[in-house]
Amino acid sequence: MKSAFRITFVYLAVASAWILLSDRAIALFTDDVAALTAYSSAKGLFYVTVTSLMLFFMIRKEIAVRNDAITRLNRTLEVKGELIHELHHRIGNNIQVILGVLGLETREGDFSAEAKDRIVHRLLAMRSVYDIVYDYEDMREISLRKVLAAYARTASRNVRVRDDFPETPLPIETMVTLLLVLDIVLEALRESGYGGTAEMSSPEERTLTLRMDGYSGDAGNFLGRNETFVRAYLKSIRGEIDLLPGDPAEIRVRYM
Repeated sequence: MKSAFRITFVYLAVASAWILLSDRAIALFTDDVAALTAYSSAKGLFYVTVTSLMLFFMIRKEIAVRNDAITRLNRTLEVKGELIHELHHRIGNNIQVILGVLGLETREGDFSAEAKDRIVHRLLAMRSVYDIVYDYEDMREISLRKVLAAYARTASRNVRVRDDFPETPLPIETMVTLLLVLDIVLEALRESGYGGTAEMSSPEERTLTLRMDGYSGDAGNFLGRNETFVRAYLKSIRGEIDLLPGDPAEIRVRYM
């Protein structure tokens, strides 16, 4: 509707100005009736030609804008359709994740408050991914930086994202796995007595690094009782995890 009003207004303004000004301009050059008739005919033909061209270009521009919007909409619908087909698979995967977490935390038959807290943190890690996903048009790949920032805000862990962390796009399945691994690593740091803040960065492609000042963990046992679980998760994304001792110490997660 706005386009129709704009085209109509432009046409009305140009037509009115031409009619009012052109007749006066002709009257300044001659007062001969025959000449005035000839000039008026030429003026009319010129007016029709110019306004036809003007309408052509304006309408073509509007059609191009509409076609571009339709193309974007069709692409969005195509992506949404693909995601709907994947939805069942992803829900199944997430149920398996939750069952795996429950199985790990209750494997000794003890469902303590600490175990419940760990499960809550795992689910918050997953929620961080889907909170970001909700705002994406193409949900197949989303920003790792945004997901980590959402996790740092909601998970009540001592962790922050460096300002120079790149906007790395990753598939959702990879993102969920990295968030679960990250949460387990941060829990292991807390259980080891480390009270500092871990700083997340990505100095290399396909690498997530945690830097900890004053951390002196054992490179062979820094994951504690969750090592088997972490390495099993990383196997699904062909990843590996290592601790590089020093000050600051670094835990590096590499993934494919």
